[in-house]
Amino acid sequence: MSRFLILLIMVVFPGNLWGQGAPKKLWEPATIGPYLLMDPQTKEISVRWHVYPPMASVLEYGETPDLGTTIISPMTASAHQLSLPVLPGGKTLYYKVQGAQDWSRVYDVSLGALDKDQLNILLLADMQDAGVLQPARRWKEVADAALLKAREIKASFLLIPGDMTEDDHLGYWKSYFDKGQELLARYPSITVPGNHDSPAGQARGRDYTNYQNFFPGSLYFGFEAGPGAFLMLNTEATALGNFEDDLDQVKFTQNYLSKVQETPWVLALFHYPPYHALNRHQVANELTRGFTPFFEGMVDWVFTGHVHAYQRTFPVNFPGVQAPAGYGRSAGKGVGYVVLPPAGNWPEPYSRMDASSLEGTLMAYPVREDEIKFKKTLSELGFLSLQLEKTRMSFEVWGMGDLSQNREAPIHLIEKVVTEK
Repeated sequence: MSRFLILLIMVVFPGNLWGQGAPKKLWEPATIGPYLLMDPQTKEISVRWHVYPPMASVLEYGETPDLGTTIISPMTASAHQLSLPVLPGGKTLYYKVQGAQDWSRVYDVSLGALDKDQLNILLLADMQDAGVLQPARRWKEVADAALLKAREIKASFLLIPGDMTEDDHLGYWKSYFDKGQELLARYPSITVPGNHDSPAGQARGRDYTNYQNFFPGSLYFGFEAGPGAFLMLNTEATALGNFEDDLDQVKFTQNYLSKVQETPWVLALFHYPPYHALNRHQVANELTRGFTPFFEGMVDWVFTGHVHAYQRTFPVNFPGVQAPAGYGRSAGKGVGYVVLPPAGNWPEPYSRMDASSLEGTLMAYPVREDEIKFKKTLSELGFLSLQLEKTRMSFEVWGMGDLSQNREAPIHLIEKVVTEK
């Protein structure tokens, strides 16, 4: 390539191919991944990876680190995806892929069984690691801790209700996959988008080109696994108005929930929380709360993200009435609403919560003994581990400090919640 052409490229593309967040020049080969995906319906596990510039690629796998089986992805393309054989619970498979410059390392995959009587999974949201532009963010540390926990509980997959990337630039997406590589290459992700996963500065929910390049498939869906049914919704549709105005998702939600009421546990996941007590992001309450009547008597728990502070409500029914008989779908019971802790981006301090607001009075965590204690509770980075059995559901919320004075806090239990049928 001539010096003149290189200079021209540098002028036309003053940053780089990646936009923000990754120091890759346009003409330098690069790889994103590999990472695992699970088809929610078939439960097929596949390896997906991306090479720049586009090229054919190769997957090798086997039952030992020596591998032994080779599959060629012959198309000259950036995105490659190939299926792995069915993994019986506890059995280990090994694989590697050919990247843009070299082979990946060999990754070991050992997933928990999708047993009808039991299921163990991890929930994470709001990683938003801005790479070289925001070196203080801690997605890599959270992902590495989540990997250890996933192995400990024999997790089957990851559920992620949005905001994986800081914004919709390839550099930020690369930062998400690079920082979470050890976790994402070993445990399959099932995702729905958040507001940062579609282009900033445009009407939210109008362009999912990059998101669906990394996570092909529907933007909302339902699936069953173990003793649970999972309703995965796309709250980016609020670009068109309040969430209940999205008639397609309303109809889908009603139809899906009516079909899974014999399932022991019914859970919903989406990005914007209908109930949270922070003064910031109050619009999320307004956008999604009108959708919640569809959950009453039909859904046990709802898990969301977006506001960067772990919160859990008492059992709630619309429009914000505490249910007297506990969590659940039967008469007198209500839905539990959880906001996941951020898994990399800064935690929003509880000092910005209004304990006297309607939402504040509905909070079971942080504990509202008095206004001062309520606001002094440390808001932390972290994730949630979830265990489902036929008559028992429990989740543990894990904290890892914040981005400043509590940065070195070791992983620790914030709270454990147990509900039974």
